Amino acid sequence: MTTPHFLDRTSSDDCSAALVAALPDPAVRLACLRLLRDGIVTAHSIAPGSWSVTMFDNGFRLNVGSAEAYALSPGDVRLLLLLTDSAPPTLTGVSLSPSPYKSTPPGTQLFLASPTQVAALEAWSQQGLIAFVRLACVNKHGKPRNTPYHPSHSPGLVSYLSSAVGQDIPTPRIRAGS
Repeated sequence: MTTPHFLDRTSSDDCSAALVAALPDPAVRLACLRLLRDGIVTAHSIAPGSWSVTMFDNGFRLNVGSAEAYALSPGDVRLLLLLTDSAPPTLTGVSLSPSPYKSTPPGTQLFLASPTQVAALEAWSQQGLIAFVRLACVNKHGKPRNTPYHPSHSPGLVSYLSSAVGQDIPTPRIRAGS
């Protein structure tokens, strides 16, 4: 009998193993990680305390402000987007609907797709995610937000992401008491 392995969220190796298992296709994995990088870099440049990432055994979540901006699990990606072109290129099995969350900016859309579909729509998804993140990391008066999800932040995911995309990714400014 083997002992179950518990994910160490501080470990880059654990985060790597979990994401390779969740996204076995290297091209799809890299496209999904580039979206994560873009969301983080955008939020950090505006409000360094507004975001955090949480790693799970089979995926991750990027929180910006109080919203789940990007969630990935095997076979499923959820992105919150603000779109200038409201319709994605046609793909079967893709869903775009108004955000179900009251805390999101007006016009926010919830985009549901497989990781493969998101990779195929990477540039389109990137535009919408960045537009959403720019608004989600500040309050309605333009002042920087802090996310309440810092206690579940996974530094190992940020470390793995830096290595995977070949770019230094910032860490969030964790407020005191988190």
